[in-house]
Amino acid sequence: MKIFTGTTVKELKKGADSVTATLVNGDKTTTVTAERVVLAIGIVGKCREYGSREDQGEVDRTHIVVDQWCKTDEPGMYAIGDVVGPPWLAHKAMHEA
Repeated sequence: MKIFTGTTVKELKKGADSVTATLVNGDKTTTVTAERVVLAIGIVGKCREYGSREDQGEVDRTHIVVDQWCKTDEPGMYAIGDVVGPPWLAHKAMHEA
């Protein structure tokens, strides 16, 4: 397994049993052929309006800040799932609920 960070996928070509990816990192272009390609581009919580008023809880880089019980700084307000940060998995939000 190879992991490329800070890299852009310029092109993917599907073969019979493989995938060829053309990768760009700065001025360097690399071509990699593999059985599969996994692409991760990041996730942000959708909490634009939360924390925009003084009486609402704290937001840190697109994620609502919670304690160990998922409680926010806003009295009676709890947050779960993607808006509170990693891991970004559906079963995490179900467990927190």
